[in-house]
Amino acid sequence: MHYYRIMDSMEELFNPEFNEDDNIVVVATRKELVRNPALPSWMCDFNIIDPDTIHFSMAESNQYNITGTFCIINHQRQEEESCFSYTIWPQGVLFIDETGMAVKIIRRIHAYRQWKVIDVGRFFYNFLEQLIYGDLRYLEQLERAISNLEQQVLNDDMEDFNELMSDLRKDIIDCNHYYSQLEDLGGELVDNENEFFTEEEIRKFDQFTSRAQRLRDEATMLREYSMQVQELYQSQIDQNMNSTMKTLTVVTIIFVPLQLVTGWYGMNFKYMPELASPYGYVGVIAVCVLIVLFCLWLFKKKDLW
Repeated sequence: MHYYRIMDSMEELFNPEFNEDDNIVVVATRKELVRNPALPSWMCDFNIIDPDTIHFSMAESNQYNITGTFCIINHQRQEEESCFSYTIWPQGVLFIDETGMAVKIIRRIHAYRQWKVIDVGRFFYNFLEQLIYGDLRYLEQLERAISNLEQQVLNDDMEDFNELMSDLRKDIIDCNHYYSQLEDLGGELVDNENEFFTEEEIRKFDQFTSRAQRLRDEATMLREYSMQVQELYQSQIDQNMNSTMKTLTVVTIIFVPLQLVTGWYGMNFKYMPELASPYGYVGVIAVCVLIVLFCLWLFKKKDLW
């Protein structure tokens, strides 16, 4: 288990020795909660949620606490989502986490954050901030990746386009859902139904909600942009197909009169004068060449090829 006391900075406690009126943060797994009951008396009413049943981020206000879950997406897709639950009381927060993600976030806060006001609400606001830290830069990377695909399509270099675009759209959709969930979570904290938080803390949660909303709007814009590039790709495919069909049509039209000539002279009637002429073979070749040249000139003039 990991214990932290919230002061002007976070103090990690390596032994569970704290006063009942201390503001504390506890991170534990389900097994550790069963083995180690050394928790303050007010931190006794909590639900242990099976992590396999956690699929989104949310918050729910109860009479004596606020319970919820986090399902943090991994932008690099090197690992699966980190899902864990939490419970908030006026005196502290309990995270039940099997993934280790909560400890990583708290240690970042521990290393860089200091407060002028000591309270649980300010800590949880900073915890929420860490969930979206650097996400705007990540969305910018997605936008550049889509822009590069767009340029490749314009350059008629469409190798692996569908695979790359599919991965990008999955990331964008995941981000859109993630920020929407965080926006709802922040809205629940802003409502402050059980009056845990001060006006200043509510203002901070409202700031977080606005940031999550802007990120969601950015993800929505990227989703629309990706759809436009997909349409451009399809348009380019259709254009290439039309070009191919035009070429086949031109070739077919050129060979139609040649087939007529070969069919005509393939009849081999006895009194066909060209059959006995010493220049008949060369003459037919010349006529065919002239027909081809005339067709090419006509198509070029009409801008059909």
